[in-house]
Amino acid sequence: MSPVNQSALCSGLVCQLYLFLSEIGIPELILSLIFFVTIHSLRQRKHYGLAVWPFFGMLPSFLFHGLRTNIHECNSNLLNQHNGTYRFLGPWFSNLDTVVTSDPSNVEYILKSNFSNFPKGEFTHSNMYDLLGDGIFNSDGETWRYQRKISSINFHSAKFLKLMVESLVDLVHSHLLPILENFHRYHVPFDLQDVFLRLTFDNVCIIALVVDPGSLRLGLPEIPFAEAF
Repeated sequence: MSPVNQSALCSGLVCQLYLFLSEIGIPELILSLIFFVTIHSLRQRKHYGLAVWPFFGMLPSFLFHGLRTNIHECNSNLLNQHNGTYRFLGPWFSNLDTVVTSDPSNVEYILKSNFSNFPKGEFTHSNMYDLLGDGIFNSDGETWRYQRKISSINFHSAKFLKLMVESLVDLVHSHLLPILENFHRYHVPFDLQDVFLRLTFDNVCIIALVVDPGSLRLGLPEIPFAEAF
């Protein structure tokens, strides 16, 4: 085809497209586009488990299901649908694309077999530095190895294990059991997970800071430090 014929053909297609658009109204065009995008996004559920929307990714679908039921239940359902591992697509131009897994073999691969291939990275380090500094939970490479070596020595010492057991036994007998007995006596419903979190938090603070924050008390008081942590 000669250049002249190609130019004429292109001009003809442009004219036909212009006439087509001029014959239909803008509202109809917008509604058609919305309908197409919605159908396309909903069809992604077969592959990803949630609808994938333009620009916003899976975030709107995840929040909708999470608010309607429970975010943790929604996450568990997605893991069950995808044999323990699924890919979360976040909004475009963001850093929210994530691989979520509960597969024990994947967890072992990430945290043990090939741990060096999965660093926390500069993004996590810079955003969490004010809270965690260069500690074991926020470092990589040689800094992390040094922190782990020091922590391992402390955590496996007989003195530390003895202190941890004594602290936990004291909290169970002096605080946990009286609280549970009080709930039982007055038939008060309670959140067992919250009670165990308070037990763990107080025990850690007693061992690490030599201070009992007192969150595991009758009435389960609100402790500002615990809430902030």
